[in-house]
Amino acid sequence: MDDQPPPYTSSNFHDDVQHHLVTAAVEALSQTKLEWHQVAPLLKAARAMCGDDIRAARVALHGLEYEGAELVPADEAYLSMNVRDREDGSEWLSQTWWLSDIALADEDPERIRCVISAMERSIDKLKEWLSAKDEAADKAETPPTPSD
Repeated sequence: MDDQPPPYTSSNFHDDVQHHLVTAAVEALSQTKLEWHQVAPLLKAARAMCGDDIRAARVALHGLEYEGAELVPADEAYLSMNVRDREDGSEWLSQTWWLSDIALADEDPERIRCVISAMERSIDKLKEWLSAKDEAADKAETPPTPSD
């Protein structure tokens, strides 16, 4: 029986070097307080790298959520944002927020009253849209009456 490890390849070397560099960078950053002029270029580069991905993100409102494998009505409406990498399509950010948590974040009663009023107007618009769709569907299903 051969107890020899598999041969060390250039891929192994690349992975090891990358691991050591990341470890060294994390260690150096944890021991160093960077000044803003040192952080700003990194932040600018990060924004440039992911900005287009975020602009192409899928943002949606939901009223259903998964309970196991089954979709059930959610406790309340929530907002989701999903961001995929433009090159390989892999999802790298997925966030959800209850609408009430967003509205309550500032803890400003007047602002919350304004949000409630705006949400009520939105609900009215959604109901109007649904009503028009239902009427159109009813008309499409009603057979024409024969003329005398």
